[in-house]
Amino acid sequence: MVLFAEPSPGYVFGGWSVAACTQPFCPVTVSADKQVTATFLLEPISVKLIGPGRGTVQFLGASGGATKLVPVPEPGYTFVGWRGACTGRGDCVLSGGRVQAAFSEVFYYARNPTFALNGISLAGTNQHQISTLAALSSSWYAVDADGLNLAYTSNLTPDFAGSGRDNLWALDLVTHQVRALTQFADSVNVARGMPGLFSPDGQTLAFFSDQAPTSTVEEQLPNGNSWYGNNLFTVKRDGTGMKAVTNYLAGELVLLSYPFNYENTRAFTWSPDGKQLAFVARLPVDGYANLFTAGPDGSNLAQLAHFASSTLSGDPQPYSLSWSPDGKKIGFVCRLGPVQTLTGSEYRFSNAPNVCTAAAADGAVSLLTNNTSTAEVVNALYAPVGNTIVYLEPDGEMSTYTFRSIADDGTNPRLLSENRNYQAAPVWHVDGTTLLFESNGPLPQGGSTGNHIWQLPVGADGGSPQPVTTTPYTYDYTFNDNNDD
Repeated sequence: MVLFAEPSPGYVFGGWSVAACTQPFCPVTVSADKQVTATFLLEPISVKLIGPGRGTVQFLGASGGATKLVPVPEPGYTFVGWRGACTGRGDCVLSGGRVQAAFSEVFYYARNPTFALNGISLAGTNQHQISTLAALSSSWYAVDADGLNLAYTSNLTPDFAGSGRDNLWALDLVTHQVRALTQFADSVNVARGMPGLFSPDGQTLAFFSDQAPTSTVEEQLPNGNSWYGNNLFTVKRDGTGMKAVTNYLAGELVLLSYPFNYENTRAFTWSPDGKQLAFVARLPVDGYANLFTAGPDGSNLAQLAHFASSTLSGDPQPYSLSWSPDGKKIGFVCRLGPVQTLTGSEYRFSNAPNVCTAAAADGAVSLLTNNTSTAEVVNALYAPVGNTIVYLEPDGEMSTYTFRSIADDGTNPRLLSENRNYQAAPVWHVDGTTLLFESNGPLPQGGSTGNHIWQLPVGADGGSPQPVTTTPYTYDYTFNDNNDD
């Protein structure tokens, strides 16, 4: 017979009591009862650092002779979790085993000195290039919540031998493996208008494409404008399991975003549990854009908001969707008038955009702000924790911009940073308290050298220091960062 020794996690095979056996498998010949003993030893603790960020791990004593591992990210980097014998972001206490510690950084797209995707620490050090324009066919990309996986569009063919139409690609920033996630025909664009968005667990990507699930032909809408019908798709990070979330044809439209000239104004968002997608679509029934929800596989499609010509004198044009951390509300920007509570026929169209919410349970819409200016309120984002929405509001001339926050019940309005030049594309850093955005100055040493990545620490009490730059001062940048890192 052959005996096999299989150690439990954290242990290694130490040997057999049969001298002739030195491997985990031991062939023995017996003619009577015979005792054979396998010895297992604690596996020495080994730590491997992974991810594009930088850091170290300290070993500290713990009760019972165990060891506590403490991640120590270098200044400006972020610890995003354990892999192996420990998982998650909490304490790692063990007596033996193999552990990986993952660290991440800030990602941004630059147009100088070369068109490329870059990484940099939050402290503004260790700038390096991740991918050139030869790999990215545009500045659209997305990073998962841990900052360890990158999705982007490229017109390279899957065999890397030539160029074709834009498709969705993925880059594992730990293994550096690259793969094509979609292989659409030449007449189709993927990630049309905005990049994909990772699910909260990082395993699935949602994205727009003008690939109709039943047709490969782009059809112009009947009203003669320049938009084409788009559909929302999902695909696994390994390129399998692509699903059409929507099945709209020409005349029905999954919208890209309102307004079109602002960066990072999302027209779809994931629920925090990853079980639903909320998106904006315009149907030919009433011609108004509305909020819808569906499962990642297209199941349980439901209309959440019911903006209609019978109750409004104009299209409220919802955009910049963001789901609350508790899953109860969806924040967005819409053109509704300055009233406190909206139910049924009380909807009032306005040219003044405001921050709104829709209850995920029943679609009840509430207005949070009372903006009367026609300047666009843009980029409403839920904070990663709590019920606060941060939004960007330009003045009437759209020459200066102000960051504000408000609770999703309309209370506790706060001024975060005001009267700055062009600001756009805000995203939350994974630390949950730092807002990253693109702005063109003024720089600390005076003047402006183009757009840079800035950071705004947002305190729990709403008070914030003035923004500071993250990227070097000598280059122009286009942020377009659509991750939450």
